[in-house]
Amino acid sequence: ADAGAAALSPFALDGALLAALAPDVVITQDLCDVCAVPRAAVEAALARVAGRRVALVTLSPWRLDDLFRDLAAVARALGREREGAAVAAAWRRRLDAVARRAAAALHRPRVVTVEWLEPVMLGGTWMPELVALAGGEAVGARAGEKAPQPNSAELDRLDAEVVVVKPCGYPLPQTLAEAATIRSALPLARWPAGALGRVFVADGSAYFNRPGPRLVDSAELLAALVQPALFPDFAARYAGAFAPFCAARPAPPP
Repeated sequence: ADAGAAALSPFALDGALLAALAPDVVITQDLCDVCAVPRAAVEAALARVAGRRVALVTLSPWRLDDLFRDLAAVARALGREREGAAVAAAWRRRLDAVARRAAAALHRPRVVTVEWLEPVMLGGTWMPELVALAGGEAVGARAGEKAPQPNSAELDRLDAEVVVVKPCGYPLPQTLAEAATIRSALPLARWPAGALGRVFVADGSAYFNRPGPRLVDSAELLAALVQPALFPDFAARYAGAFAPFCAARPAPPP
C-alpha cells in the first residue's frame, strides 16, 4: 500500500536536501496520497538521516475538530503549547461568531459543494460542517467521510438551492476557465440554485481544500454565499475569492 501511494504521488522527496536541512521537526499528512509526499516516503528519507532524532508529525484531518487536534500536535512538537492554545482559542471564537450569526437565518438552504468536476465529486470531510456553521444544509455528502461521486440521477435529486464549485487545487481563474465543464457536469438548470442565481465558483486551493488555518476564513466566506443577508461584511472581505456563475449556457453567435 505504501509503495502504491508513493507511485500515485506527483511529488518526489529530495532526501539529500532533507538531510542537509537537518530538521528537528518534519510535518507531513496522510489524508491524501496525491496531494503531498506520502508518509512512507518521508519516513524512508528520515531513516537515512543518520545520527539525528527528528520528530515526525503526521496530520490526518477529516473534520473541523481535527484541525484543532493537529494544531496541538504541531505546537507540542515545536515546544509552543501555550502559543498553540492561544491560536486555537482565536479560531474557536471566529467559528462560534459565524454560528451565532447564522442562527438568525429564517431558512437554511440546501447546499452542494463541488470538489471535482470529471468525475463529479462533492465536498466531504470538513465541508458539511462548514456549511452547517454558515447556515446551510449540506446535501449529498457527510461530514468526516470521503468525497462522494454521485451519478446523474443522484445529482438531480439533491435539489440544490446554493452551489459552490471549488475544485481541489484550483485557484479562482482556473475554475472560471472550466465554465463549459461546470455546465455539462452539473444539472444547474434543474436545480433551484440555477434559477435563483445562487451558483458560485470559489478559490478552492486557497480556502476550502486544505485543512489548515484558512478553514476559519472558509467558514466566513461560505457564510457570505449561503446567508448573504446576514453576512454582507464577509462578502466584501472575501470579494476576490469567489464569483457568481451563470448557470445558463451562453447563446450561440448569430
